[in-house]
Amino acid sequence: MNSLENPVAELKRIIEAAGGCSICLRGMGGIAFEILCNTSQYPVFTREYKDFDLATRKKDTQKLGAFFQSVGYLPDAEFNLLNGDFRQIYFDPERGRHIDIFIEQFNMCHKIPFGSRLDRTFYTLSPADLFLTKAQIVQINRKDITDIVRLLITHLPAESIENCIDLSTITQSTAQDWGLFTTVNLSLDKVEQYAANSLGEILSKDHLHLLLSNIQKIRSAMYDTPKSQSWKLRSKFGTKLKWYQDVEEVELT
Repeated sequence: MNSLENPVAELKRIIEAAGGCSICLRGMGGIAFEILCNTSQYPVFTREYKDFDLATRKKDTQKLGAFFQSVGYLPDAEFNLLNGDFRQIYFDPERGRHIDIFIEQFNMCHKIPFGSRLDRTFYTLSPADLFLTKAQIVQINRKDITDIVRLLITHLPAESIENCIDLSTITQSTAQDWGLFTTVNLSLDKVEQYAANSLGEILSKDHLHLLLSNIQKIRSAMYDTPKSQSWKLRSKFGTKLKWYQDVEEVELT
């Protein structure tokens, strides 16, 4: 089966086909923000997407090889053999792009378990999980910050309301993990700095106010949530001890 040139259409094709095979796949990364966030009034936020990130459940991993072959993708056999229980990679030989699949959790600077929440949104991870996958990046760059901005001007932080950034998803994670709490706070600082330095002439006044207000809602919820004993113990050492994991680049074969 031939892949589609348009990356958004191709990602949706794969997710829909997977659903027909009882495989749960959800988009991650920048392209997921493109799908979830309607920010077409700000063309500066739109960028080209080539490779895809997807999330899936552990119980679906045994089906992935045959499924991706059926939709025109080839496995990175060596990588999948060594890492297939938590991550797999497939290639589109026609268009030279690849799909990186994270199983049950996103494990980069910090671990973001998402397996139990994959069915909250159809094409992508939930807004809260997408937020965490970006805000957990220690060396966050402009593209990642822009994705957070797009999310925060199109989705409200709230408790258990459909299509909102579920605050309980964020606070349950950050109240258990001091390191994640710290990195998310630092990322929100950087989003605020970016807003102050670069977004005044890009965003409307209403969207700029909304962005800053939503940052404060997330930050307040994180601070107000009671912390675990392990969080309190780790907080005593602060940033004198490394609080995040180094991210290793994947070498594609």
